[in-house]
Amino acid sequence: MAALLVHEDGRYVMQLRDSKAGNLLSGSLGCFGGAVEAGETPVDALRRELREEYQFDLPGASRFTQFDFDFSPLGYSKVYRNLLRSEGA
Repeated sequence: MAALLVHEDGRYVMQLRDSKAGNLLSGSLGCFGGAVEAGETPVDALRRELREEYQFDLPGASRFTQFDFDFSPLGYSKVYRNLLRSEGA
């Protein structure tokens, strides 16, 4: 799952991914987010990831859409990302 964060002035807040060997899309800009752990809902996972990566507490969110990615030509697996939106937005 991933969060599309929009600053109050309309600019997007992006995450610069670590430039470490083995990191998928290392050194690129992307949305905050990550994997859903066992027993978590996508919203719970997004709240956890935003606290860990951005020190942000998400009041509530709901599923907006899903993206599917096929990274197999790069030696990675196929993955999907749920894009969630803040409730009340």
